[in-house]
Amino acid sequence: MTILTQLVKFGESIASELPPPGYAELTVYYQIRLNPDGSFYLLEPLETAQFDHKGKPKKPKAGRKYDCPHIRRNALQPKLITDTAKYVLGDGPENEAYLALLERCYRETNESAVKAILAFLQTKPSLEIDPSLAVMFAIKDESILVHDLPSVQRFWARYVDELTGENRLLGQCLATGEVAPITTKFALQVKGVPGTNAQGGSLLSAYLDSCSSYGLEGALVSPLSVQADELLSQALSYLLRKQNHHIAIANIVYAFWSDSGLASGDLFGTPNSQAVKDYLSQFQQSKQNIDPDWQFYILALTGNAGRIVVRDWVEIQEPNFAVHYQKWLDSQILNSQAQNDSSQPHFLPGYGREWSDKSGDHRWGYLSIWQLARAGVRESKEILPRTVNSIVRNAIYGEPLPIAFIQNICHRNRIEGVELFSSLSYARSLALNMYIHSLQRRNQVTPTHEIAFQYGRLLGVHALLEQEAKTNKKKGQYFQLTNTNAMKAYASAGCSPLPMSHRLGSGATHHLALFESWQFKTMQSYVERLAEINAKIADLTEKTDIPQVFDTNAQAHFDLGFWSELHRKTKEADKSDTQSNADD
Repeated sequence: MTILTQLVKFGESIASELPPPGYAELTVYYQIRLNPDGSFYLLEPLETAQFDHKGKPKKPKAGRKYDCPHIRRNALQPKLITDTAKYVLGDGPENEAYLALLERCYRETNESAVKAILAFLQTKPSLEIDPSLAVMFAIKDESILVHDLPSVQRFWARYVDELTGENRLLGQCLATGEVAPITTKFALQVKGVPGTNAQGGSLLSAYLDSCSSYGLEGALVSPLSVQADELLSQALSYLLRKQNHHIAIANIVYAFWSDSGLASGDLFGTPNSQAVKDYLSQFQQSKQNIDPDWQFYILALTGNAGRIVVRDWVEIQEPNFAVHYQKWLDSQILNSQAQNDSSQPHFLPGYGREWSDKSGDHRWGYLSIWQLARAGVRESKEILPRTVNSIVRNAIYGEPLPIAFIQNICHRNRIEGVELFSSLSYARSLALNMYIHSLQRRNQVTPTHEIAFQYGRLLGVHALLEQEAKTNKKKGQYFQLTNTNAMKAYASAGCSPLPMSHRLGSGATHHLALFESWQFKTMQSYVERLAEINAKIADLTEKTDIPQVFDTNAQAHFDLGFWSELHRKTKEADKSDTQSNADD
């Protein structure tokens, strides 16, 4: 089904949570509170509480959001009760139009609160308020705002329908398929899409001559019934307001919803959260309560001035989504050929959940879409929507990551190097791991790729050996891993390993001689690892020749092999520390 159809259906399912017809969210900066007789009581600046990432209060933000009467206007057109100070308190034609609308509302509703506002404004009050800021009214000791009174809401709905109902044609609605009066101008601007104006953007827009089709122009090019137009706009606005229904990544926003009502933004923003665990457990344990026909919907949007651009649309059965998403998390558990004797990488259980940096107070765990997308660029502002979209589709469908993304990661590794205690290097390694995992599923890993992985391991062992040997030579003074010859050769070796392998091999002999006699086990460990890796390379060269230059897939295997060898060293050290603590 179409995007519009599903948005309308979603809007119908949450109708009680949407604004009344003709209403939309507006930031209001002042509330004028009146006595029942219309005399002035209080001018109250409105603020919204703000909190930092630790939950501590910050300086409040001016303005507070309310659902208020709304209509798209390009010329003189007042809004009912709540409008900018230019309309409410000014002395020009805007104020005259506002008062005329207010008087008509009182005649048709006979609301005492509306009469009080009229009485107040007839006194020509002098209040110092920025003409561009929105102002609303309330009556003292009344809990409901004036624009929220049921009679006022009904009047505004009739007024908007009358104002926009001229020259309406009967036609088939794109969203519902029903024949109904077709809107001549789309009702609401949707806010919250990156790249759109402050006033918002329209999902459907055809106001240029180039958009005309078969003699139709404007909203008639994409015919929507009046009810469907407002419902889908309100539904999309609702998704972009609610934190558990959208997530913004770089300059693209994903709005999503599911038939189960269980999905949240943590799925793509914080996959380590308890909410994600609870969501997946619903589909893994209590399948008797799961409807196999439940659907999961994702709408990817970017903005261009007043228009909203649809980047992607995903509609998948929710149980299948849960299965694919769990596999996506599993692919983030770093694999390592260095941990067994087989030629195929395997997963290190729990690694993706347990890794922490030197300080021990930052746990990376599963990475979010943004963290993975950030791995391929120098600065976060360089992240492209297509990169983000490809990672999202990798999580939803298991589609392979694009080769251009992997090329960027390998390129950044060549320029910046690979650091053990770096969240960015970790993210790059996980992205490479996910890509290689997809190659394995499609049986596209070749002996050349396996050779590249072993050469990456070999360089990693040389780097660790040199670091430990030179640290020992300096009597415990720590020698930086980045200063080793192996790390300096990383960029060239990752593209063409043969020229450097002989030089590093002769260096290893020198470094092994620096170990003391009491470090025999450590020295023996390095000798065994070098022998094991060289033996694997020798076996693989019987199947294929070592390439002079690695292609992108081979470079990805090389980088992952190098990083996993560094990781093995850390895991062994952690294991040794744990054993020592147990012995104590």
